[in-house]
Amino acid sequence: MLDDGAVESREEVVIVVRPVPEPFSPRESEGGVTNPIGAVKDAAQDAVASAVGLFSYTAQSAAKLAQDTATSAINVTLDVVVPKVSGAILSRLDLTQIVVDNVDVNKIAAAVNLEPIIDRVPITDIADYVIAEIDLPEVIRGSTGGIADQVMQAVRFKAISSDQSLARIVDRILVWRDGRSLKTEK
Repeated sequence: MLDDGAVESREEVVIVVRPVPEPFSPRESEGGVTNPIGAVKDAAQDAVASAVGLFSYTAQSAAKLAQDTATSAINVTLDVVVPKVSGAILSRLDLTQIVVDNVDVNKIAAAVNLEPIIDRVPITDIADYVIAEIDLPEVIRGSTGGIADQVMQAVRFKAISSDQSLARIVDRILVWRDGRSLKTEK
């Protein structure tokens, strides 16, 4: 068969031949007497056998050619008809609803190997996008600035508290007579 569905045709001629004694030569029979009828009979049998063989080969070739032609015609017809019929059928079906009703998505998800999918995800690009969208550097500056302010304020209060404690110790050692005031403004 050819690509376009046509059947390639080859003609072969087969000739079935059996060696035959010289035509019309008399054959010797058992008693040493020649028998011309036996030679004709043998030649006729050979001719019939050759004709039957040729007819059989021709019939087989014709049957094979008919089969190839029918197969080709069926394939060409199916190539045209099947896409149109399947397209018409699929256009009338709600495939989404069929999947929802008949497919166990959890079973499919459990069977899926996610590593190749994850390997294809551009995580660095996604992280860069998220950082750009939330302005992460500004958030870090703001939060560290707030923390620094809180630390500085805590250090100042500790320093004030330490100054007051030290002033009391010095006042006790030196015994101030005029009663110095240790109150500070907050």
